Amino acid sequence: MKYLKLLSISLLMFIFAIACQAGEDNRIVYDENTSDVYLETIEEGDKEDHEGDDDHEGHDHEGEIIDALSNIQGIVDPNNLLWPRKVIINDNEISIMERPEKVLTISLGHDEILFGISNTDQIAGTTSFAQDDGSNIQIKSEGLPIVTTDPETIIALSPNLVFADPYASIELIDTLEDIGITVVQTSLDNSSEGRISFFKGDILDKEFLRNTFHKAKLEKNPILAVIHFAGLKSVNESIENPISYREINVYGTINLLSVMEEYDCKKLVFSSSATVYKPLINKLIREESELGPINPYGTTKLAIENLLRNLVLKKSHD
Repeated sequence: MKYLKLLSISLLMFIFAIACQAGEDNRIVYDENTSDVYLETIEEGDKEDHEGDDDHEGHDHEGEIIDALSNIQGIVDPNNLLWPRKVIINDNEISIMERPEKVLTISLGHDEILFGISNTDQIAGTTSFAQDDGSNIQIKSEGLPIVTTDPETIIALSPNLVFADPYASIELIDTLEDIGITVVQTSLDNSSEGRISFFKGDILDKEFLRNTFHKAKLEKNPILAVIHFAGLKSVNESIENPISYREINVYGTINLLSVMEEYDCKKLVFSSSATVYKPLINKLIREESELGPINPYGTTKLAIENLLRNLVLKKSHD
């Protein structure tokens, strides 16, 4: 019986299961056990006996489910197979009033679990990683809306239930709960212990940078140094789009440096460019050569160098 598998999985898996599938599976079992085709082939006098067998089998099935749920911590009433259902997660009692029509997760690693135990038509959206090349669920998630840590992208999809890891933004959770969306913060995290963590984001998204540093700090693995390659790097393109180059290269770096300062990260390797120097004909450019960029790309690199120089001077005076 597939419900017995619940004995070997965590409470997290149960929360996903009761929210996404249990109600439907219960109906499927009873539909299969009361097949109209089968009933029409038996003798009229035997119907009551067979129907009694079906009832007995149904009660046995429910008993197995209850036995399995009783072995999982956090379930308030394992005998309740109807809605609403209550669970205790991280010392908080959460009531799920009815079977959710739409669910999604805002946490890395949760997407695969969600696709594994729920119906695809229940999933309102996925993280961008679910649809990246190499993802285990790339094909399944193809075409679904992509959610970010921006509350508006989640609210627009009207989910009934949202799963989040322990490090999700408090502000984001509060915003979702304020408009009536149930948020389940699970114990499943994305610890970087034993592996390299990858977070895809935009350097112009200061909240993304802040969340990345914050998660690392909560995992007791703070970011101590940054290698900064995030920027546009074409001379010709910078001439055509000088505003974009200023915005991404300079303002993006300011975002990064501000967050680094918030989290006391003081080491930075910055990828600059020889375009910061004044062009010299038939001469080698050395570190001490005259500065004088002649294109927007070089200008943005020099602006960042000057900013870094000012920060170093400030630190020396502190």
